[in-house]
Amino acid sequence: MVKIQDVKSVHLLKETDFRKSDEQFHKTYYDESSSFHMRFVESLTSGEMTINGRYVFCKNDVILISSPKEVLIKNLNHPTKLAVYSEIVRAPSPLNLVVVGDNPMVHDLMNAGEDEPRFIVYRNQGDTLKKHYFELLADIESQDLSDPFLQFQREMVVGLLLSELLRNHRPTISISDSFFPGRDIHHAGKDTQAGIIFNYLVDHSRGATLKDTAAFFWL
Repeated sequence: MVKIQDVKSVHLLKETDFRKSDEQFHKTYYDESSSFHMRFVESLTSGEMTINGRYVFCKNDVILISSPKEVLIKNLNHPTKLAVYSEIVRAPSPLNLVVVGDNPMVHDLMNAGEDEPRFIVYRNQGDTLKKHYFELLADIESQDLSDPFLQFQREMVVGLLLSELLRNHRPTISISDSFFPGRDIHHAGKDTQAGIIFNYLVDHSRGATLKDTAAFFWL
């Protein structure tokens, strides 16, 4: 489900934003397979904001947020226009076949669970291919998603969009703006490890020591 949001001061992304997707999802798949919630937030204008209290500057960027939990976006400067895609996909298939096997960061997000929203900021994402995927996703979601063929196509487009975000991702991910999942760095990918450690050092910038950091991560 896609919504265009003008954030002039404060905007709350609600859990109920996924309700329609959840209902369509369970009407289509009767096996009660596990599912994973995510939001793609596409910045259509530049702006400064906080996401659940964490500062983010956006300009033609994409923010991937895990979890259906409420997310508070607060505008800090000029009004910001965002396109928000609230998606639910099956895990591990077909998402696993399309994305997870080659995307350790997405795998880490899924393994972290959905209790707390985490997000990754991808910079300079205004290229044509990603825009086409977002446009196609919006077009599919305007159709009747109780049709299992359309539901399958929607999931595949989500997978393709994730794979495109992760292609050549190291120059585009903003570790300083992202909020990476959990504290378990032992089984996480290298990029997630760097993000988790960076988040810890930012949150404990005044008193972080090597000993305390090692103890926090069980090193």
